[in-house]
Amino acid sequence: MPDLNDELFSSFRTEGPTVNPLPAAEVRRRGDRMRRRNNALAAVGGVAAALVVIAAPVAVITQQGTDDPSPPVATQTTEAPRVSWLQEIPADLDVAAGLAAGAETSDEPGVSQLTLCDQTAFDAERQTVDVAGAVSRGRPNTDESVLSRTLALYPDDAAAATAVADLRDAARSCPSAAGAADGDTTRTRVDNAQLAADESLVVTEGYYGDGDDYPSLGVDYVVVARTGNAVLVTVTPGITVDDQKIQDVQDDVTDVVSAMKAFSPEPD
Repeated sequence: MPDLNDELFSSFRTEGPTVNPLPAAEVRRRGDRMRRRNNALAAVGGVAAALVVIAAPVAVITQQGTDDPSPPVATQTTEAPRVSWLQEIPADLDVAAGLAAGAETSDEPGVSQLTLCDQTAFDAERQTVDVAGAVSRGRPNTDESVLSRTLALYPDDAAAATAVADLRDAARSCPSAAGAADGDTTRTRVDNAQLAADESLVVTEGYYGDGDDYPSLGVDYVVVARTGNAVLVTVTPGITVDDQKIQDVQDDVTDVVSAMKAFSPEPD
């Protein structure tokens, strides 16, 4: 057995570049981002493959179902322009824009899941390629809202639009439903928002006690905005359902919605 202190083995220990491993948090963050991206792209690819399988037999049947020996007439089609979608949230995009000082931001969703009408209306892990979050807890003894926010990025605008449609459909499925306790009810309302986005809405979910005509158990305001392949979901608790509060929760997200123009389609 060779002597571990001889000149040969000593050179193995001393030569070569020094390795500086990444912090564990950064390794986890990059791993989460890669996993989301791979899962989302795999899902989109599976749908595309299924469409090819369905379309191919139809084309064969169409060609075989005619006795006309003349060659088919060529038709001119206009191909839609290719679009390049961002697959990562830019580092300089401030997810906490418009929030009170002290808001916490991270690469984790502020709203991980959203349940409406006993359905999972939104899931930050579902088909997303990247996410970022912000939480504003408000200052004590002030009227600043407690607010949770997620900016979710999807492979393309179709996937993002589907996520918004799923949330909207869930909210509309139960205008009024039985609450957790006997006699309690949950009332859900969906309004179109007035935000500078491709589509936006405000969902109010009020919790009413037995026999109450006002939400004595509180209200959750959910603001949703989509631009391109990015979706912003913000949840703010409140006390009453009124038009002024609906406007206030929209004002809270105006700045970050404006920054979401970065996700508008770019010709490839």
